Amino acid sequence: YILSGSLIFNWEGKFLRKIGTTGKGPCEDPNSYLKVKYYNGNFYSQGNKFIEYDSLGMCTGNEWQFFTHKKGEPLGSGFYFTDFEPISNKFAIYRYPDSIYWMNDKFIMTGEGARVIRSGEYQKKCGSHFNPPKYFERYKDQALFYNYYNDTIYRVETDKILPKYILQFQKLKLPELFFEYSGSGWMEKAYQAWESGASFKRLKYFRMSDGKQFITHYFESENFLFLIHRDVHFFATLRGVTPQPPHIAFYNKYTGTVISVKGTGFVDDILGFKSFIPLCGEFEEKLIMPVLPIDILRFYEKKKQNGEIVNNKLMNLVKQIKEDDNQVLFVAYLKKDWKNISNIH
Repeated sequence: YILSGSLIFNWEGKFLRKIGTTGKGPCEDPNSYLKVKYYNGNFYSQGNKFIEYDSLGMCTGNEWQFFTHKKGEPLGSGFYFTDFEPISNKFAIYRYPDSIYWMNDKFIMTGEGARVIRSGEYQKKCGSHFNPPKYFERYKDQALFYNYYNDTIYRVETDKILPKYILQFQKLKLPELFFEYSGSGWMEKAYQAWESGASFKRLKYFRMSDGKQFITHYFESENFLFLIHRDVHFFATLRGVTPQPPHIAFYNKYTGTVISVKGTGFVDDILGFKSFIPLCGEFEEKLIMPVLPIDILRFYEKKKQNGEIVNNKLMNLVKQIKEDDNQVLFVAYLKKDWKNISNIH
């Protein structure tokens, strides 16, 4: 399936069903925005509740109301999590900002959980105000988890997490002090500085974070680990700083080399459509980029106005879409003979 929020589509893009019902009764969720995942024949939604549905989207009656004590839950009431990932008839659940726990298929917590930060390592754990679209990713039958505290991608098992890749930003890494300082009201201080006309340069938080790098997306294929990262510049517009587009780098698992892609993404040499940035990640050796139809139409009109040659495939695509259609998925198939790749421009 293709999942977009709580909407379910097949691989051809045909709408199939919507998961979840808004409400306060059984099998209903007060939160209208649901994070939905599919696993082992069932759908699961996370909002203010955690609810199980069958393959047709009907609630099975198995649900967990957050902030309500559930028998067998070692953490007591008030427990809430940020993301989840099904794994071997269990669920790995991420509690922001630094902990992973597990629960079984009856939604009962098991074990004591794991922390990516050792107890006492940081005085404050209020996060860094970086919230990537997805914390968990999948590679084949593996569940992966990335945490920005230590720039490590973990392999998630049924009762523990094991480091798989350690990212080394060196001088471009956010300093450890950044994470402690992020909980001390820096945003309020920034607004106060802006309203009073004071210089942002005086703020310690900006000085330590400007120009550093942060991972927004990561995903793994047979031959590569792909990373999409951005420059850090808080309040960029207010400070007169032009926000920079994302960058792509990838690690060759066979040669051990890291390649940084020049410019703002891969070159689309098939349709000639801007840069290819696979924000939807990897699926079965395919990279996927979502594009709004209106962006495609504007790109097409601009090329026509400039008298540029328009690719026939792009022209055919323009004839099939309307500006208020759902997003179009651009799919790039990875070659199978890339093990010996050494250089990409």
